[in-house]
Amino acid sequence: MAVQFGNFIGKYLEYDMKQLSNDYKNYLRIRVQIDVRKPLEKRKKFIISDSNFTHAKFKYEKLPLFCFLCGFLGHGDSFCPMRLQYGMQEIEMGWDLTLRAQPQKATIANNVLNGLHQRQESRHNARNTTPKQ
Repeated sequence: MAVQFGNFIGKYLEYDMKQLSNDYKNYLRIRVQIDVRKPLEKRKKFIISDSNFTHAKFKYEKLPLFCFLCGFLGHGDSFCPMRLQYGMQEIEMGWDLTLRAQPQKATIANNVLNGLHQRQESRHNARNTTPKQ
């Protein structure tokens, strides 16, 4: 599946073996070579059974300057050829910040901080509850 998704986005290079060996995650980290002359892919429909399908939504780590209008890398929406073509006319943004994945280190730090916060909250609740008689 990693190879199929990778080749859909661009050219599949590798997948993160460490991520597969950890607890269940609802994502798959793959490394892909992207053709910057094409817009970024947002999602891919895939069939689970004859009557059931879902969409895989893509997120990108280390996403550089990106245009929310046309989906291309290398310019922002202020300097997009679409903006120049349509002028000041309102244009619907086809992409948004949901394409930007949180960096791996930030994800680990957030998980640690959330765990500490939950433990502190549990201790606080345990101290502030009175036993039933």
